[in-house]
Amino acid sequence: MRPRHRLMAATTGALLLISAAPLRAEKYECLVEPYIRSKIGVSVPGIIDEMKVDRGDYVKKGQVLFSLQSGVERAAYDLAKSEEDRQLFRLIFGPWTYGRPLYAPPGTDPARLAALRAALVATLKDPAYREEAQKINMELQYPAGSVVLDQTSDLLIQGWSGSFNVTVQTLPQDEHIQEAALGQYNVVLWRQFGAEDPALDNVWLLCRTVGGISLNWPKFCDPSRDELLLQAQATTDEATRIDLYKQIEQKLHDDYLYIFLAHTLWSNAFAENVHGVCDRVSPEDVPLRCVSNGRNWFSSIWMSE
Repeated sequence: MRPRHRLMAATTGALLLISAAPLRAEKYECLVEPYIRSKIGVSVPGIIDEMKVDRGDYVKKGQVLFSLQSGVERAAYDLAKSEEDRQLFRLIFGPWTYGRPLYAPPGTDPARLAALRAALVATLKDPAYREEAQKINMELQYPAGSVVLDQTSDLLIQGWSGSFNVTVQTLPQDEHIQEAALGQYNVVLWRQFGAEDPALDNVWLLCRTVGGISLNWPKFCDPSRDELLLQAQATTDEATRIDLYKQIEQKLHDDYLYIFLAHTLWSNAFAENVHGVCDRVSPEDVPLRCVSNGRNWFSSIWMSE
């Protein structure tokens, strides 16, 4: 199951957890409005003959969504009595298959037509135009108000400029999280991963966390990767675990879903009357890590007057 490909530029850091209360199995009358509307066009006018998809279906690039009525063209082609006749029909109807013919109004001045044709031909032959037309349009999204992310964006765009036309979208943090969870992005800058136990990061990678609202942000499902993740979580043998995570790392690299940019370094400052920041211990009285991904353990922190 690989419904779509998306790319995340990620830095290691704190995890974001989203939870929802269970829903009761009740039926309600309602009208669902789409969050995003996409316009679909075709190169020829016509009447829809058959819909190939239904409401709520997932679609992907290159999938046929509908077919147009082509009875007249099909009937004319069937009536052709020779290969020469069929070639004539292909000549007449063929251009509509590959592109949109350009017309000028009847009676257009010949000199004007010549100028228009020359301009079109020059445009299509222009090296800069042809180079630009080969590029892929892509949106880069990240939270607004971060100088570091602005600089990171500039560096990424500079590196991608040879193959992509990049449009930057900056959003408030809550909207950014919502669009990432719903899969409404091409590329996002995100702070993710970095747990002390790598198994705690499985939630971002497993197939079962793909859905309408996903914690597997790219919505990418690979059962073979799931198998490696769960094996690494289950084993207590350090050498086996290291080997499994090396295989997982290679899969992440080959799938090109994430570009890891940096490891977040956390600096914590406390007033002189704040104590116990690093006093957290296990039930066996073993000292534990006092700071994790920017979080502090307030069960051991206290303040003096």
